[in-house]
Amino acid sequence: MNARRQPVDEVLQHIGPRAEMTRGYVEGVPVRSLCGLDIAPTCDPTGLPACSTCRRVLEQIRSRHLN
Repeated sequence: MNARRQPVDEVLQHIGPRAEMTRGYVEGVPVRSLCGLDIAPTCDPTGLPACSTCRRVLEQIRSRHLN
């Protein structure tokens, strides 16, 4: 599976599995976000603009669980 990397000048809030995001933040390991980017969570994402692709994928996942 080919991962994409986020451009350096674009800082967004990405969404991924909570446990993996926490592990990535604590251990500094890359995590695959819902949009397919490999990210290394290094800061509190509060206040950053949300990744529109991650949000769209999350909405699709939630709608499947509600139906």
